[in-house]
Amino acid sequence: MKAINPNESKDLIKKNRDHNKKGIRRAGQAAICSALVLVLLSGLTACGEKKPTEKEKYRERGILYIGEGRYMDAIVSLENALHHSNGLVEKMDYDISYYLALAEYKSGNKSEARNIYSAIIEMDDRQADAFYLRGKVNLLDNKLDDALADYNRAVDIDKDDHSLYERIYKDLSSQGYENEAKSYITLAQEKNSRLSDYQKGVYAYYLGNYDEARGIFEKERGKNDNAQVTAYLGKTYSKLGDDSYAAT
Repeated sequence: MKAINPNESKDLIKKNRDHNKKGIRRAGQAAICSALVLVLLSGLTACGEKKPTEKEKYRERGILYIGEGRYMDAIVSLENALHHSNGLVEKMDYDISYYLALAEYKSGNKSEARNIYSAIIEMDDRQADAFYLRGKVNLLDNKLDDALADYNRAVDIDKDDHSLYERIYKDLSSQGYENEAKSYITLAQEKNSRLSDYQKGVYAYYLGNYDEARGIFEKERGKNDNAQVTAYLGKTYSKLGDDSYAAT
């Protein structure tokens, strides 16, 4: 039998010790990973993240109920969310209130939806969305003057929001108020001197200037053939009595 050199023996012991350390380290890492998995599976959070508050849970549940068409359940859940507020009006409180108003409206309670939008406005009279949505409720409740007053306040607050003018136009047009609808497109043109060519085409379309709109959209399609330009161009040709574009 070959005798073991003392130096070789020391090297062997060192290698075994290092190997054991690596094994312990890997075992420790595996244990940490397993613990993290158990934490996540148990619904807890790791790495400093906060657990959802009761307020957030009720909010998410309310939004889910709205998506499922369970509006009364949504109302209860969203009201519970607001009851978990700390007394200070936060951004989430506005968000919850908007969803609550939507649930009330969807459930057929337009009056309560209007009251909620009014409450939002009382808390912050720069909430353009609240004025717009209250205006829409008023319009659908055959209160045209109140609707126009709310729409006017909304565009005063957010005059650069092109989609706001378009939504108001569509609301009024759908209820047969075409002249009032077009007045907001004209107002948008007056208040916004730096309109993109695409937006100019959209406004020309809403005002019934279809030849002008076609020229703008054709030019835009040459530069940027996106879905919105193509869709408006197709609708413009249809208004001009030429449905052949849709087939191209």
